[in-house]
Amino acid sequence: EDMSDIDRWTADWRPAGAGGAPLHPRVTQYLRNGDLLGALRNLRLTAADKYAARLADKMSGMLPNVRVGVVSEATMARIEAVMRPGQTPDPQGAPRGVYIPTPTPEALADLRRQGRDEAADLATQYGGSILLNETSGLDVTTLLHEVSHAVLDRVTRNPSHPLTRKLTTLMSKITPQVPPGFNGAENLQEFVAEGLTNPEFR
Repeated sequence: EDMSDIDRWTADWRPAGAGGAPLHPRVTQYLRNGDLLGALRNLRLTAADKYAARLADKMSGMLPNVRVGVVSEATMARIEAVMRPGQTPDPQGAPRGVYIPTPTPEALADLRRQGRDEAADLATQYGGSILLNETSGLDVTTLLHEVSHAVLDRVTRNPSHPLTRKLTTLMSKITPQVPPGFNGAENLQEFVAEGLTNPEFR
């Protein structure tokens, strides 16, 4: 099969820093104003890729109460360093986006018992939020990737949920065949998000 135009086909799905499709200015303005639902509705109308438009439409109707913010590269780097201690920083810079689930009181207490007060403070401040890096995260792929985390978080973090069990089985069959460099092999949350938003991973 002729795959010579694969780069053009996948360009809309690569993060902007990797040559992907930046968000329409109207979508970006909704994000800066903290209106995630408005951003997704406008993404549905402005996305060049029909799959991205359908995914934005579908997920906008499934969103739990989630906040959104556009933050600086420095803020994103600080969040990663505090929330994921010991993680080797990405040579390409701070993460493009992150979804921080709403922490339970038990999780916050556990962080404080471990002496990770700054992590507990950040989890309290940003819990239930999607944060996008203003330098590298304002693209179609990153937004939909983080929204998929928010939509599926409660299911994928519940190991006894029937869908989680099916996805875990699927992941165990697929990840041994995944080439290095794909986040989708990292954990179930990344497996699902990458499966929804990364055609190269699919």
